[in-house]
Amino acid sequence: CWVCLVVVVAVIGAGRGPLVKASLRAADLAAVNVKVYAVEKNENAIPTLLMYQKNIWGKSVDVIFSDGREWDPPEKCDIMVSELLGSFGDNELSPECLDGAQKCLKDDGISIPCEYSSYLRPLMSHKLFSQTIRNEAIDESCISNSKNATFEQSYIVLQPNSYKPTKTKKLFSFYHPKKTLESNARYKCLKFEITSNMQLHGFSGYFDAVLYKNIIISIEPLTESIGMFSWFPVYFPIKDTMLVKSGNVISVHFWRCCDDYKVWYEWCVSSPNQTPIYNCQGKSNSMRL
Repeated sequence: CWVCLVVVVAVIGAGRGPLVKASLRAADLAAVNVKVYAVEKNENAIPTLLMYQKNIWGKSVDVIFSDGREWDPPEKCDIMVSELLGSFGDNELSPECLDGAQKCLKDDGISIPCEYSSYLRPLMSHKLFSQTIRNEAIDESCISNSKNATFEQSYIVLQPNSYKPTKTKKLFSFYHPKKTLESNARYKCLKFEITSNMQLHGFSGYFDAVLYKNIIISIEPLTESIGMFSWFPVYFPIKDTMLVKSGNVISVHFWRCCDDYKVWYEWCVSSPNQTPIYNCQGKSNSMRL
């Protein structure tokens, strides 16, 4: 019967418990019984989870000290919940982590989130460009063979003093769960028609995510969620800044690259002028798997 039904939930990347608490509150509101597996690989967060389990959650929550990709679940789960999203959607390895954890789901299981996408648009900001130049002069912590290392990584930063001449365009999308696991490498060329003169200093990045059905969270400017302060936009700089005149088209090429050990982005502009490919082979910046 429905009253006796137990919904099994796996929280992948439980941290110090906010999604576990949210899952339990949702179960109370829906008047269903739940069994929650709080899966977390950070040893510093485990004591907090164990404290909540002992004093508040009780037997409804099992704390699992493991990477979600390596966890061997004792039972298949109905729902997989995670918050592994970065300001660019996939820039904190959510695709790889959730692909690896998908084995915990039933064939008809639900992933929350189930979809997320990244977005780009051109940016003019002398302040951000100048700050990157200053970082290049003083940053001794960036271990790289590239002399352009500070221009070959992304920055999570508020961008109030900037000019963005166009609407965003969608770049990459990811979906969970997948019927067939495949590479999360991506490539796309986006073209932006410019209607006023500007100096191109790089690109602003955003994301949106479908949690379930029509429930969406977003920092994409046209659909931005009210009160969304958890993520700032991304800044992808270019060192070869260029004047773009009204009527020109900015063509940017963007790659999400993967190997057995890391994930990284590469990008370049091909019009109105050609730039080098920034962060080629992940030589200056990458995300370790």
